Amino acid sequence: MGKEYRFDDNIAPDQFAYDDAFRTMEVDCDDIVLPFINYLFGESYDKSAQIIRRANELYVSAQYTSDKRITDGLVDIIQNKIRKTYHLECESGSVDSTILIRVFEYDAQIALKNGELQDGKLTVSFPNTALLLLYADKKFPDETEIVIQTPEGKTSYKVKVIKESDFDVEKIFENNLFMLLPFYLFNYKKKLSQINDDKNALEKLEKEYVDILLKLDKKVDAGELSALSQSVIIRLIKSVTNKLAHNYKNVNRRVGDMMGGRVLDLEVVRLYREAENRGMEKGKAEGKAEGKAEDIRLLMKNMNLTYLQALDALDITGEERDKYI
Repeated sequence: MGKEYRFDDNIAPDQFAYDDAFRTMEVDCDDIVLPFINYLFGESYDKSAQIIRRANELYVSAQYTSDKRITDGLVDIIQNKIRKTYHLECESGSVDSTILIRVFEYDAQIALKNGELQDGKLTVSFPNTALLLLYADKKFPDETEIVIQTPEGKTSYKVKVIKESDFDVEKIFENNLFMLLPFYLFNYKKKLSQINDDKNALEKLEKEYVDILLKLDKKVDAGELSALSQSVIIRLIKSVTNKLAHNYKNVNRRVGDMMGGRVLDLEVVRLYREAENRGMEKGKAEGKAEGKAEDIRLLMKNMNLTYLQALDALDITGEERDKYI
């Protein structure tokens, strides 16, 4: 009897936090997903492409049980009347070739769900599949293969591999690989203890993240990234940093606090612009007042600000300030 592999029992709790970050981008941000798939699979999807999110719960049968598994990303993309399926997995721990067993289990279930049964023939279509490795051995291959031996012969398909460690900030932005940004700190995972106690190393790391923020602003200004996706990326950088560097207070303070402040800045700008737009649509001073009043309430509720801090954030001063108080 062959060895029984039960991967999900061995997944560390932290993995789920990183899976959630990956899944958030995959579910909410087309302009993050499309360039990632273009790079991995040599596609040329543009903004007119339609992304259809697929249910990512799969049931994999094992002896005496049926396990529910959750894929990290499963989407169909339609452009020029051509529809393709893409299965993406994100791994934060050390991996070896046995990862392909779990990938094949997922792919086989996806293929079966896509299957067509007609005139005594079952046709199954396997998805285009890729692995994002956040912390991978340099020796792990850049492309892997699953070979299927049948009584009539054998066939195979490739599983693309992308490693976080192969990309610096410049290369990420050259290829619009925004999906990699929340996990960028993984490139320093082995050095976090050293960086945490080295003032110069901390400053260098901080400058790198300042560069990320500036480049994100430029991408938004150029129309290559939405303000929503920018906000999602920054929030997830903070979230991943808090998880990955939770034992390194100085790293967390330099990177996490910077991102937290930037998230607040973006929220204030967004709320303020929405207030202005509401006021313009109503065409009345009362409309603007109502919009700003709502923004004050939202800042107090969502950002845990006092009413004075909310007024400062929205730059409300003088007699107008007294009115809102």
